Amino acid sequence: MYKLLAIMAVAAITASLDLISILTFAGYVLEADAKGVAFIAVAMFLPLAVLGKFYGQLAQRFAARDLMLASLGLRGVATGLMFFVSDVPSLVLLVLFRSTAIGLFYPTVAALAEQFQKHGKFAAWTNLTNSGARVLAPLVGGVLGVLVGEKYVFVASAAACILVLPLVFSLQSATAQADEQMAKPQREGVRIDVRTWLLMGLPIVGVSGLSVMMSNLMPYTLNLFEVPKIALSIALSLSAATGLLTNLAFVRWGKKPEGFPSNMVGLSWIGVCLGFVGLAAVVQTSLAFLLIPILFTVLTLAKTCFTVSILGYVFQQPKNKAAQLAAFDQSLGSMAGMVTTLVGAFSLVGPSPIPMMFVAASLGGGVCFMWWVFVGRANRFALAASS
Repeated sequence: MYKLLAIMAVAAITASLDLISILTFAGYVLEADAKGVAFIAVAMFLPLAVLGKFYGQLAQRFAARDLMLASLGLRGVATGLMFFVSDVPSLVLLVLFRSTAIGLFYPTVAALAEQFQKHGKFAAWTNLTNSGARVLAPLVGGVLGVLVGEKYVFVASAAACILVLPLVFSLQSATAQADEQMAKPQREGVRIDVRTWLLMGLPIVGVSGLSVMMSNLMPYTLNLFEVPKIALSIALSLSAATGLLTNLAFVRWGKKPEGFPSNMVGLSWIGVCLGFVGLAAVVQTSLAFLLIPILFTVLTLAKTCFTVSILGYVFQQPKNKAAQLAAFDQSLGSMAGMVTTLVGAFSLVGPSPIPMMFVAASLGGGVCFMWWVFVGRANRFALAASS
């Protein structure tokens, strides 16, 4: 498991590092306008949103090791080629290529998760790795960006992806049997049925869509209402610490989930909605400096619990279903993020985004309540009856 976690750590750190460097490079070096930045954002989301079924099929048909080698290798090539970019359209094409390669990684990890007995803890370790990457990447990216420039950050990221390939290749000895099974073509596909759409899909759309929309609006909103930058810095630092501690708690005390964790998913979804309503309510007040960091902490706690719960459910499935559900999760979350980003950008009718934030969070809360009453309760009754 630890070899796989080390590979995931490299993948997560370089992915976060690339994200920061690409946006900084586009804004400061290529001087991209708002439309150019929007095209880059769409290029990041689009392959993940539309190729989910294809990724799941690949993870079922081919060896996990080979797919990981392809994902990291192609991503390293795409990132390295960004060193030679001198215009926005070329950057968009390479970002599109890079995102296509990245999309294959998560379904492959999900297919491998069947080997580990404690799937709930493997999910917590996975999310802990990603959380640590989000903390480390801004620090490393900021220092390297200042010292050597974003183009050399691309080179470093590409080199890391290439250098980790021997470790991926060594997975063969530990996962030979699993890879041999996965290498055989699977004629029987795993279908995402209506129950899965309602039980798992709705919360993913609700939480991912609302989170991306609010994340995009928050810096603009804080600047509009002249909230000091230090408040955002403190909030982000507390969020990072909360994410790490919550994941460590899951690693230490987490249990393997039995069935779909509708209680934790529902409570986390409610927490996300309430957190964003709170942000919209306090950002205009004199207590914003104190309350915004607290609300960011609540949001991170809720979002981390949600993510670990979904990952734990995905990773406890047989490899074919796990790969398909991972692709479904990734595709649906990316689609929701892309759509809500565009909706947020084009539906802002005035300078203040507060009314739209209230409407979005309230709609999310309403859908969550309906899901909790009808879908989540039915799932809980079914689990109780089966046990």
